[in-house]
Amino acid sequence: VNFAARYLQFCISAHRQLDQALVHALLWLRARFDADETGLAALLAMPDVVRVMDCSFALRVCKSHGRRESCVLLYSLQGFWEEAVDLALEVSLSLAQETARKPDDLARRRRLWLRVALYLISTLRDVPGALALLGESGGDLRIEDVLPHLPDFAELDMFKDEICRTLDSYGQRIDSLKHEMEELTESSGVLEEQLNTMKQRTFGVSGGQTCEECGEPLFARQFYLFPCGHGLHCDCMRKRVLPYLDARQRRAVERLEERTKAMASRARDDDRRALTQYEYAQAELDGYLAGECPLCGSVMIMSVAQPLVGSSEEDLKEAAEWEL
Repeated sequence: VNFAARYLQFCISAHRQLDQALVHALLWLRARFDADETGLAALLAMPDVVRVMDCSFALRVCKSHGRRESCVLLYSLQGFWEEAVDLALEVSLSLAQETARKPDDLARRRRLWLRVALYLISTLRDVPGALALLGESGGDLRIEDVLPHLPDFAELDMFKDEICRTLDSYGQRIDSLKHEMEELTESSGVLEEQLNTMKQRTFGVSGGQTCEECGEPLFARQFYLFPCGHGLHCDCMRKRVLPYLDARQRRAVERLEERTKAMASRARDDDRRALTQYEYAQAELDGYLAGECPLCGSVMIMSVAQPLVGSSEEDLKEAAEWEL
């Protein structure tokens, strides 16, 4: 039997023959005939073996032959952490602690450590041992998790030091939050000053400045003026930007234009609520059409991929004039 197990181990380890039948055969031999679980643990620690192995079959084999440590490992591999810890407590406390450290999720680790602590409190009546888990868990288990489960006969002196350490950590956390709040308050003050500065900023426009799109005087119609100095009429801006918006953005622009037209007459009648709604809708529309200068921003970058002459009748006529 020992030679058969060694041969199968050689096939799997050296020749990488990761056939499920071979893995299951070796698993059964280890579980049935090995004096301890060292060989089983080494086999279950191989990721390639675990990938091809049927964990349910392996669990049944290990259970039938009383290989409890291997059962703990198999429960862990399948994500049954609570069952793994419960079974590990029947084997040894150290195995249960080792199992409770494995999950990546902090909340799950905390629940597992609390499970171990409850076992020590309710079953073994070992309150000092349960309190010792606070340090062994690396901070995963906290004193407030354990306090509700302590028996009435527990003395305050048993966990006085831990309560003091917890209060100190809470004090440090409060100081850190206060410092963060002060920094955020300072940052919000700076932002508010910058916003006020932006509101008071002005730009100069000469009487002869023209629209960058149509070439007509800028003051002929409503216009947008950007910090870079470029100016475009509102209708020219819409014509320039709209082709580069996606379908959702175009629908939003159309919807906002309808809303602003419907609210314009009400806003002129000194209806304060209608005026506020109109300003919000117009600001949102400006965000779609004039969020950035079309001659300096992403619209200009996207226009590089567009042909110099479009497919409209006017563009085709202009192209024909340039023919040699």
